[in-house]
Amino acid sequence: LCKLVHFQGYSRDLLSLTVRGIPSMHICLDFIPELLSMPEMDKQIFAIDLSSHLSLQYSFPRSMSVAKLCMNTLTTLLGILSSDTRIEMFRTILPCIVRFSEAFPPLLDDCIQFLQQLGRIAESQAVLGRKTESIPTIIFNRFKLDEYSVKTKNAEKLVEEVRETFAKVCEEAVLKPKIF
Repeated sequence: LCKLVHFQGYSRDLLSLTVRGIPSMHICLDFIPELLSMPEMDKQIFAIDLSSHLSLQYSFPRSMSVAKLCMNTLTTLLGILSSDTRIEMFRTILPCIVRFSEAFPPLLDDCIQFLQQLGRIAESQAVLGRKTESIPTIIFNRFKLDEYSVKTKNAEKLVEEVRETFAKVCEEAVLKPKIF
């Protein structure tokens, strides 16, 4: 029943509450890899978000291996997704990176490396969009220019959010280390 509920999904706003309030939520760690392998982006985002909340609540070796799998999946998706899909997905999962790095300091290098790669790709996408806007309107019609400016703005927002996430990682994981 638990697996069925989580495969159907529910509001991600409830994840924090359910993980803290339901003592047996750690059993979800068993099927998160299967949920991650689903082709729907919403299910993948849900699985990553769920595992990040579980990582904070249950700092088990099993949850660390699931968190590492999530980071590896995100790194793989970084090179596969189209620019629009990349922006949509990674803007939603940036808070998960902070939770992973806070829960597991050994994953801090993976989290920072991922943020650097994402930042570079988003910055490149934003710069390419800015250069496209400078091409005379004789070549591109007005619709295409508007489309590129929206994509450029979204890429620039992602760059700014990556910077903010990096600052949060530094605050939560590096400057406030937990002593176990």
